[in-house]
Amino acid sequence: MSKMIRQSKTFFIRGSFAMLLCASAVDAEQVTVETLDCNGSVGFGSFDDRRLHKILEGGCENPGNPGENLQQILLRSKYGQTTDQVLWVTLDEARNVMAQIRANKAVRQEFLKQRNQVNVRVDPGKAAPSGSESSNVPEASAQ
Repeated sequence: MSKMIRQSKTFFIRGSFAMLLCASAVDAEQVTVETLDCNGSVGFGSFDDRRLHKILEGGCENPGNPGENLQQILLRSKYGQTTDQVLWVTLDEARNVMAQIRANKAVRQEFLKQRNQVNVRVDPGKAAPSGSESSNVPEASAQ
């Protein structure tokens, strides 16, 4: 196999891997919550952070902490419906959700900032003479 074909395959594989990294870094991240309803039933839920519509105070008291109201996490529907999905959580859990979302947002912003920078590393000992094929791609060994 010629060096040029190997270079093309290597570039394609590296380019495809880089595109996968780009897509995953800006995709929605999962947020996990411990839910608690007005009757005291405890559970877990998770959702994509981009589905968050709002967090607001609910209309029932926290069964585990009288005097504190539960919070409602309103999530946009996945399927274009006009109603929101509701998760009931404690005030502390609502704060944890916001912390997770802020952390996810910071990671996305940092990735997008770094994505606009191009870092090129040239190894002078392996650089090809001008006008010839690159020698940076290792030869395939026949076994």
